[in-house]
Amino acid sequence: MKTQITIGVIIAMAIASIAAAPAPGEKVIVPQKGTQASQSLYAGFSSFRIHRQGKGVTSTWGMTSEGGVTCYTLQRTYFDPNDPFSPWDDVCVIPCNSSRSYKWTDENVLAGTITYRVRAGLNPTGEMYSSMESIRIVSH
Repeated sequence: MKTQITIGVIIAMAIASIAAAPAPGEKVIVPQKGTQASQSLYAGFSSFRIHRQGKGVTSTWGMTSEGGVTCYTLQRTYFDPNDPFSPWDDVCVIPCNSSRSYKWTDENVLAGTITYRVRAGLNPTGEMYSSMESIRIVSH
């Protein structure tokens, strides 16, 4: 009986490690010693906020450093943002202009819960993401 439980635990751990493994080609951010993973993921972003403005949603974000950033892509989803298969729509692409502060109003929103994030394109082919912010639009 004890052997069956041990084998079951080993199998469960193996399945969990395979499920947590990154997909081929997926960028993995490894936190440096003494930092939290979320700090590593959002490094460079000093803020990211959204709010309702008129019939749209305004996103503002700031950067502590723009070293290597070529452009920003504001993305949104109406689906579960934590589901790796949820589609993210590109709302706009803004070139990096060294201002370290950016703002965009998404006028094409539908009723429902919308989650936004910013993708920073890094030179030459890297990327990093801001935190995610959600807003519920009841009606126009």
